Amino acid sequence: RFMEVDDGPEWRSPPQDGPGSPAPQPSFSGVRAADELVALSALEGDEAVLATLAGAGGPLAQGGAAPGRSPEVLRAELSLCLASGRGDAATVAALLQAGCEVNCAPSFGGMTPLMFASRFGHLQVLEMLLSQPGASLNETTSTGQTALSLCRDDTTRLLVAHALLARSGDGGRGALLQAACLGHAATLRSLLAASVDPNLADSQGRPALLVAALRRQLEACEALLAHGADPGPPGSPGSVWAHADARLRTILELYAAPQ
Repeated sequence: RFMEVDDGPEWRSPPQDGPGSPAPQPSFSGVRAADELVALSALEGDEAVLATLAGAGGPLAQGGAAPGRSPEVLRAELSLCLASGRGDAATVAALLQAGCEVNCAPSFGGMTPLMFASRFGHLQVLEMLLSQPGASLNETTSTGQTALSLCRDDTTRLLVAHALLARSGDGGRGALLQAACLGHAATLRSLLAASVDPNLADSQGRPALLVAALRRQLEACEALLAHGADPGPPGSPGSVWAHADARLRTILELYAAPQ
């Protein structure tokens, strides 16, 4: 199931009951909120972030009330995420050496260290994390984001796309279909540049181009067509042509083989 990508509410405050009510506290469920915390970490250190998270509720404020994880483990995981976002390779290496879980997602709506490094384009940290046994590029946030969809630039995106293709076991099919469904054209271009087959299909036999067309993701359709996606012959029942509006038909005609 493909989820809508949304950064989510960033700084939600609880309702105020009047004078003497607790001060508003931020909620850290969104990607942009994680950006704010990485910036705070760079300026004032991890302790400032950990104190902010503790004040906002959640496992840290509850004494580490997370299944099987002590407060110390949670703090280490949060520090690994923040260091990955800052590009602090020395701290990342030290935390991994100390046994910190490479796929941990202690807060930030499910963002992992790989997602943080991708988000901020830290290639050295990305390579370090990817070298760890069990490092996964298939994790998703609470809003369906992945390390690949969070990449900040084409260089980072291509590195992650190549790594995903090498590790996925499905030839990049899942990532291609998700990007087509959600209209992530830049992600599609990176996957296709990494040699993912543009004609891979979902479990219902619908190729990525048709998946994108059904969601009216025109830029995604053009990215797939430019990299060799086959639209089939015009007029073919069940093909992308049968679902094309005037704008998509114009794009299809640019790439269709001469009849």
